[in-house]
Amino acid sequence: MSESTRVAERCLLLTENNGKEHHAGSKARNDADVIFARFGFRKLVNQAINNNVLAGQAKGVSYYLQRAINSGRGYLALKDVKGEVIFAQFPDYSPNLIHNTIKNLFMSNKMVFLVHDVDALRNFGGQSDELEILKMAKILICHNDAMICRLKELGVRGPKFIDLGMFDYLVPVKPDNKAFAMAVNFAGNLGKSQFLLPWLELKRLYDINLYGIGLDESKQLPNHTFYKGSFTPEELPAQMLGGFGLVWDGDSITTGHGSMGEYTRYNSPHKFSLYVAAGMPVLVWKQAAVAKIVEKYQIGYCIDSLEDIEKLLLSTTQNQYDGFVNNLADLQYKVLKGYFLETATRKALQEL
Repeated sequence: MSESTRVAERCLLLTENNGKEHHAGSKARNDADVIFARFGFRKLVNQAINNNVLAGQAKGVSYYLQRAINSGRGYLALKDVKGEVIFAQFPDYSPNLIHNTIKNLFMSNKMVFLVHDVDALRNFGGQSDELEILKMAKILICHNDAMICRLKELGVRGPKFIDLGMFDYLVPVKPDNKAFAMAVNFAGNLGKSQFLLPWLELKRLYDINLYGIGLDESKQLPNHTFYKGSFTPEELPAQMLGGFGLVWDGDSITTGHGSMGEYTRYNSPHKFSLYVAAGMPVLVWKQAAVAKIVEKYQIGYCIDSLEDIEKLLLSTTQNQYDGFVNNLADLQYKVLKGYFLETATRKALQEL
């Protein structure tokens, strides 16, 4: 038995129940639980999470009653856990009813966090104890080196940092190779993407294919714009047929502006992993953290503005596109198999 295996047997995994909706909101966290489970950690179940409703579904009396019951179960399961090594996902989305219980759990144990989002980096406000909790962690598995450097600038210097690189994206079957097309695909919560409407209204020769929830289907879409529907995160990579996948956020089409646009300087969007899993070349903001991956592996274009897309697509040859697809093959294999988090977890176990 290896030393890492012996260490893993002493660790707990704080598991969640995040639901399965037609958007990627819980996909990264569900995949992480699957990958962590490969190490045989003992399970510690946070039942307070188990109160999700589908997007758009009304939250009636029964929902809030179940939320209270599950919070009580979560409190009983977690309140006395102390001195353990616990792998968990950050931030925690438990109801405020047991926020103090969760905080005490995190502060009373040796925590290994897979960091998904940090509100301090995207100006969301958040709870004032966010950085305090991160500072007390044993190990932080972060999106990339840019996020690690920024957290250190904010005073998070105590933990050992591990660079995840990018998120995995588990699907059971490898999607078919993508074909070159004068098309850009964008997937996500379409109602929350502030740049989307001005981008769609640009005069352009290329098509835009939209996937996801939040689109007002009562409004007529501009020319060369097509709504392809909403799919489960597992179905979506195979539904995208060709062209490029866009990674962009914020309120501007000419730069990554606004809190969410600026956040792309530090995060590795799960959307990026979706396109890699689909085997689809990408378009990303030149100043985004994932631009380093695009440039290193030559899997698409880094752009200053969405206004640059048409010229790029018109100048792209079939051979260039096929080159991007071929360059994606190794990364695609890795994200589909859970390579990145599995590798980071092994590093964490070595540190423990």
